[in-house]
Amino acid sequence: MVLAAAYGVIVLAHFRGIVSFIYTNSDYAAPAVVAHAMGGAPAGTDFVIGQSKWYEPLSFLRVTEWLPLHRQFWDLLPLLGDLAAVGLLVASARRAFGVWGAALTAAALACVGEAGLLALLTLDSHAAAVVHAVVLGAALVWLAAHNEALSWRRLAAACIALGLVSSLAVPDSLFVIWGLIPLVATAVLCAWRQGGRRSTQLLAFALGTAAVALVAGRVFAQELTHDGVGAASFPLSFASGEAVVAHVTLMAQSLTGLAGGDFFGLPVDFASLATFATGALVLTALVVVLADVRHRVSVAGPRRRVDHGRVTPRFVYVAFWSSCLISALATFTFGTAGGNLGGGRYLLGAYVAVAALLPLVAERGVGFKLSVAVGVSLLAIIATYQLVRVPVDPQGSSLNTRTANAVAGFARAHHLKYGYAGYWDSLPISWATDFGVQVFPVAQCEPGQATLCPFSIVHVSSWYVPRPATPTFLIVDPTVPFPVSSRDPALGTPVLSARFDRLEVYVYPYDIASRLGGRYAP
Repeated sequence: MVLAAAYGVIVLAHFRGIVSFIYTNSDYAAPAVVAHAMGGAPAGTDFVIGQSKWYEPLSFLRVTEWLPLHRQFWDLLPLLGDLAAVGLLVASARRAFGVWGAALTAAALACVGEAGLLALLTLDSHAAAVVHAVVLGAALVWLAAHNEALSWRRLAAACIALGLVSSLAVPDSLFVIWGLIPLVATAVLCAWRQGGRRSTQLLAFALGTAAVALVAGRVFAQELTHDGVGAASFPLSFASGEAVVAHVTLMAQSLTGLAGGDFFGLPVDFASLATFATGALVLTALVVVLADVRHRVSVAGPRRRVDHGRVTPRFVYVAFWSSCLISALATFTFGTAGGNLGGGRYLLGAYVAVAALLPLVAERGVGFKLSVAVGVSLLAIIATYQLVRVPVDPQGSSLNTRTANAVAGFARAHHLKYGYAGYWDSLPISWATDFGVQVFPVAQCEPGQATLCPFSIVHVSSWYVPRPATPTFLIVDPTVPFPVSSRDPALGTPVLSARFDRLEVYVYPYDIASRLGGRYAP
């Protein structure tokens, strides 16, 4: 626990740099940029926020934009949510396993790698779905410990309150997988396994909360749709047989990546060996936890009546996080989401579930307890070493802050406020200049063609309404995905050009939006 606390202190010391790095990535900057665009957008504007329905973070950003230090609050918002979730999970683990088990879970959760930090400290990577899943699990554990004192009226009020809170996360389909399915599955297991009044109350609570969440979540999503907010098409389906095998490999790589242990393809040296050790610890923890859960299920036997309907916090805790782990792994393995880049964000629920269930493994004997403690300590030491050795650095990003500031300075010097660029080079400049210089994402309409189109995956329709008598600029960068790799001859001859690092900037005496093609469709 001390080692994990030391790692946490180092993360806080590097927090400013981590946040700066986050906003050099267009995916991570998109929530703040779109929320700002909603403030002054004309009626009828459409907002496409990517392939994940992060409606809850977007709503929080919108209602707090009036705060004088709202940008700083936005930086802290994911961290505050994560800390609250860790606190709730640790409190639940303490009810189930005591102080030692809670400390073990806290230490395992605290030590993540760069990919884990970025997933947990950004607003559009499903971290909010994990926070809500933790709230549901904590509510079940609390109810298991206290529901004898609850009347049906108070239980109904709790269902409505928790359901309304949970509804904010319902548009994110992963919350259904990580939170609502385990919620109902746990209550059903309690009713089948132990029976009695308390199990009946727990089942009613779970079904009522899920029903309220789903209905209110649909209303919440419809309200945002009415305001023009939507997500790019990303249909989920069952993966093919060949893809399932590939997803298993990607699952291992993504889980190790969250902890900073993605060793696949690295050269063999000391740093790589440390990475391998982290990855091996994570995969070993996953296998051991799954084996332990399977063993306990196999020896559980028929329904017990000796407890006279007593539902224990421990049983509820283990059932919830086991259900979450199995549901998350099965969805990733057999669904199409697992084939995406950055797969770790689709496994955050599974990663947290493994940490939550580690105390279960430690209870199998002194040897297991010692092994788990040593493993978590080693994880903390390596995580600290990796963060100190290679800090999260905005200068190492796809569009580093130095280059972004140079482009922004050029634009200001020539009285340019609006520009266009490939997706990965666009939104970070808007954020870095506090929207003093705004760069909107475009893409080549077809691969290999110079004609440019509005970028459809993250898209605010008012960005592409031509502004009369307004000079604009175009950034050409062939080195990133969704590129603008060459200057479109149809735009005419630029009146000015400059180069900054790998970026070529061309200035035109009119708004480039007036000559864009149809919407880009990947």
